Amino acid sequence: MKVQLIQRKPARIHFSVEGYFSRVMAEFQRRELDVDLKVVPHVSQGLLPRLQIAHYARMHQGDVTHITGDIHFAALATKPERTVVTVLDCGRLHQLAGLKREMLRQLWFRLPLQKLAAITTISEETKRDLLNWVPSLDPGKIHVVPVSVSELYKRSPKKFQQKKPRILQVGTTPNKNIPRLASALEGIPAKLVIVGKVSEELDATVRSCQIDYETMSGISDEALVEQYEQADIIAFASTLEGFGMPIVEGQIVGRPVITGNRTSMPEVAGDGAVLVDPLSTESIRLGFLKVINDADFRQAVVERGYKNAKRFDTASIADKYVRIYETIGRNG
Repeated sequence: MKVQLIQRKPARIHFSVEGYFSRVMAEFQRRELDVDLKVVPHVSQGLLPRLQIAHYARMHQGDVTHITGDIHFAALATKPERTVVTVLDCGRLHQLAGLKREMLRQLWFRLPLQKLAAITTISEETKRDLLNWVPSLDPGKIHVVPVSVSELYKRSPKKFQQKKPRILQVGTTPNKNIPRLASALEGIPAKLVIVGKVSEELDATVRSCQIDYETMSGISDEALVEQYEQADIIAFASTLEGFGMPIVEGQIVGRPVITGNRTSMPEVAGDGAVLVDPLSTESIRLGFLKVINDADFRQAVVERGYKNAKRFDTASIADKYVRIYETIGRNG
């Protein structure tokens, strides 16, 4: 049985799941499975490139074809009874409105996913959200397969700098909630490090809170790991996440994580993070003060984080995909 993975061509740097399937592929290769991964030759922008992406998917089908995310529409050109699509999140549906949202719902979610052999989501929350937007989908065909973490992330103990902790925030999109984060940190001696492109407007907002902060973007995976290792606290008080890789990455390295109490974040964090209300500046602030001022509490969060992160092992995640492929191969 030949399994063909078809992956988007990235339009920009992704810190969360861009390397997800390359790690799973490496596990497949160690097992000598007949699995190949192809990156489509066009970025998903505009009608013609998307038609070309669909044609590419049609011409590169396997006995099982797995479209790995963000280009769901390509499944319209493949054999549905032999196709699986991974849905990373439904975030854009929450951000858009009116006709644009309905077009996206139809062309990315309802029409491509309706008759597939299987759909995978990266969290139970994403599955719930997907069924909310497309209630006609068969829940029995939707499998939750979480995201694995790069082997670059390893346990790296560090003395906590209580007088001025270094706080790492990865990602700068609106859902990352940086204006409230900055407001929550106002008056707390700390150094905020933001990884990702910061607009002039966001820069002005953060600076207005009079906190010590720096930004960096376009850094390598290795450099990002170094930022986790240098950090004292990982900030991830997002308002919306399909998964939330920085939660697990921070837990593996051994840092206390402060994250949102909604969408997928509690599910991913388990009991190994401090959950705060991302819409409440006061709740975020109290979370940081608790971590900074209570050493026993802080260490307990770190230890529970180590334990929780073991759930996201690449080998066990590869096992889940293999079982899905085998089922499709038998039934397709």
